[in-house]
Amino acid sequence: MDAVSEIPDYVKRISFIDSNYNWDNERYGDKLQKWLEASSDNRLFVACYDDANALLDGKPFVSKTGGTWHRTYLMQRYLKKKMKRLSWNKTENDSIIYFTADNRRIQFYSRKNPEQKIYHTILVERNGYIQSVFSGTKYEGMGYQFMGRKVYDMYRQNSGSW
Repeated sequence: MDAVSEIPDYVKRISFIDSNYNWDNERYGDKLQKWLEASSDNRLFVACYDDANALLDGKPFVSKTGGTWHRTYLMQRYLKKKMKRLSWNKTENDSIIYFTADNRRIQFYSRKNPEQKIYHTILVERNGYIQSVFSGTKYEGMGYQFMGRKVYDMYRQNSGSW
């Protein structure tokens, strides 16, 4: 998003899978808001986990405000405040906080982490990439569940066979 002053019209989907560490409301907020408002075909999917609560070798490795958990919260709060015409839905249980808006065109999935695990690769492994492609479309959830059982194993090549 730094490379352009406005997100181009041909971009129809933006996904952050535990990768929005650099989010800054002042730097990116207006640009993302304008892009989302430019077309009902533009879709946003953001997934993260509570990395501030995760431990590596028994120690925290992300600050409370430096990880994707906090940055996702800032991003969602910014868009909710600026895009007042949208109705936001929140689903929360013991393991997730899930915000959607505009008929699921905008989605924020935040995995709680009382286990203090590192879920970075698990978000992708457990159908996160598939979800990022199909979120907000008629194909969302067809034959897979985000954070459910992996559904793509039959398409993977064993790395030992090279």
